[in-house]
Amino acid sequence: MAKQYERLAGTEEALLLKEALEKLSNGSLSASLEGKVDMLLNELREARMQREREVELLVENSGRAPPPVDIPALVETICEMTNKTETKPTYSFKIERNHSGVLTGITATPEG
Repeated sequence: MAKQYERLAGTEEALLLKEALEKLSNGSLSASLEGKVDMLLNELREARMQREREVELLVENSGRAPPPVDIPALVETICEMTNKTETKPTYSFKIERNHSGVLTGITATPEG
Protein backbone atom coordinates (compact mmCIF):
# COMPACT_ATOMS: atom_id res chain seq x y z
CA MET A 1 0.00 0.00 0.00
CA ALA A 2 2.96 2.33 0.61
CA LYS A 3 3.85 2.17 -3.09
CA GLN A 4 0.40 3.53 -3.96
CA TYR A 5 1.16 6.65 -1.93
CA GLU A 6 4.57 7.16 -3.50
CA ARG A 7 2.92 8.46 -6.69
CA LEU A 8 0.92 11.02 -4.69
CA ALA A 9 3.51 11.58 -2.00
CA GLY A 10 3.67 15.05 -0.54
CA THR A 11 0.30 16.16 -1.86
CA GLU A 12 -2.62 17.11 0.33
CA GLU A 13 -4.79 14.61 -1.52
CA ALA A 14 -2.42 11.79 -0.62
CA LEU A 15 -2.53 12.67 3.06
CA LEU A 16 -6.32 12.92 3.02
CA LEU A 17 -6.62 9.62 1.21
CA LYS A 18 -4.21 7.91 3.59
CA GLU A 19 -6.05 9.29 6.62
CA ALA A 20 -9.40 8.27 5.18
CA LEU A 21 -8.22 4.75 4.48
CA GLU A 22 -6.78 4.39 7.97
CA LYS A 23 -10.01 5.64 9.55
CA LEU A 24 -12.04 3.42 7.25
CA SER A 25 -10.02 0.38 8.26
CA ASN A 26 -10.72 1.28 11.91
CA GLY A 27 -14.39 1.78 11.13
CA SER A 28 -14.52 5.41 12.23
CA LEU A 29 -14.86 8.22 9.71
CA SER A 30 -15.67 11.71 10.89
CA ALA A 31 -18.30 13.66 8.98
CA SER A 32 -15.79 16.17 7.60
CA LEU A 33 -13.42 13.43 6.48
CA GLU A 34 -16.29 11.50 4.94
CA GLY A 35 -17.27 14.62 3.00
CA LYS A 36 -13.72 15.05 1.74
CA VAL A 37 -13.59 11.40 0.65
CA ASP A 38 -16.91 11.83 -1.17
CA MET A 39 -15.57 14.94 -2.88
CA LEU A 40 -12.39 13.09 -3.86
CA LEU A 41 -14.39 10.17 -5.24
CA ASN A 42 -16.59 12.55 -7.25
CA GLU A 43 -13.53 14.27 -8.72
CA LEU A 44 -11.96 10.92 -9.61
CA ARG A 45 -15.22 9.79 -11.22
CA GLU A 46 -15.45 13.04 -13.21
CA ALA A 47 -11.81 12.73 -14.33
CA ARG A 48 -12.42 9.15 -15.47
CA MET A 49 -15.54 10.18 -17.44
CA GLN A 50 -13.66 13.07 -19.04
CA ARG A 51 -10.81 10.75 -20.00
CA GLU A 52 -13.28 8.28 -21.51
CA ARG A 53 -14.81 11.11 -23.60
CA GLU A 54 -11.34 12.13 -24.81
CA VAL A 55 -10.56 8.53 -25.80
CA GLU A 56 -13.89 8.25 -27.63
CA LEU A 57 -13.15 11.44 -29.57
CA LEU A 58 -9.70 10.17 -30.49
CA VAL A 59 -11.18 6.90 -31.73
CA GLU A 60 -13.88 8.71 -33.73
CA ASN A 61 -11.42 11.12 -35.31
CA SER A 62 -8.80 8.49 -36.09
CA GLY A 63 -11.01 6.88 -38.75
CA ARG A 64 -11.68 10.13 -40.57
CA ALA A 65 -9.50 11.29 -43.39
CA PRO A 66 -8.40 14.91 -43.32
CA PRO A 67 -10.34 17.21 -45.63
CA PRO A 68 -8.93 17.31 -49.16
CA VAL A 69 -6.64 20.18 -50.03
CA ASP A 70 -7.71 22.37 -52.94
CA ILE A 71 -4.35 22.56 -54.72
CA PRO A 72 -5.36 24.97 -57.52
CA ALA A 73 -6.86 27.43 -55.04
CA LEU A 74 -3.81 27.15 -52.82
CA VAL A 75 -1.46 27.83 -55.74
CA GLU A 76 -3.58 30.79 -56.81
CA THR A 77 -3.53 32.24 -53.29
CA ILE A 78 0.24 31.88 -53.07
CA CYS A 79 0.69 33.51 -56.49
CA GLU A 80 -1.52 36.41 -55.47
CA MET A 81 0.48 36.90 -52.32
CA THR A 82 3.87 36.74 -54.01
CA ASN A 83 3.17 38.47 -57.32
CA LYS A 84 2.44 41.89 -55.98
CA THR A 85 3.12 44.49 -58.61
CA GLU A 86 5.41 47.01 -57.13
CA THR A 87 6.09 50.14 -59.07
CA LYS A 88 9.76 50.86 -59.02
CA PRO A 89 10.75 54.49 -58.97
CA THR A 90 12.05 56.03 -62.13
CA TYR A 91 14.99 58.36 -62.22
CA SER A 92 16.22 61.05 -64.53
CA PHE A 93 19.97 61.22 -64.89
CA LYS A 94 22.12 64.27 -65.45
CA ILE A 95 25.56 63.50 -66.79
CA GLU A 96 28.32 65.97 -66.13
CA ARG A 97 31.46 66.17 -68.22
CA ASN A 98 34.41 68.49 -68.18
CA HIS A 99 35.59 70.58 -71.14
CA SER A 100 37.51 67.58 -72.54
CA GLY A 101 34.41 65.35 -72.51
CA VAL A 102 35.59 63.25 -69.57
CA LEU A 103 32.82 62.10 -67.27
CA THR A 104 32.97 64.01 -63.99
CA GLY A 105 29.69 62.94 -62.37
CA ILE A 106 26.20 61.55 -62.70
CA THR A 107 23.26 62.96 -60.77
CA ALA A 108 20.11 60.84 -60.45
CA THR A 109 16.85 62.45 -59.36
CA PRO A 110 13.68 60.44 -58.77
CA GLU A 111 10.73 61.30 -60.96
CA GLY A 112 7.32 61.25 -59.92
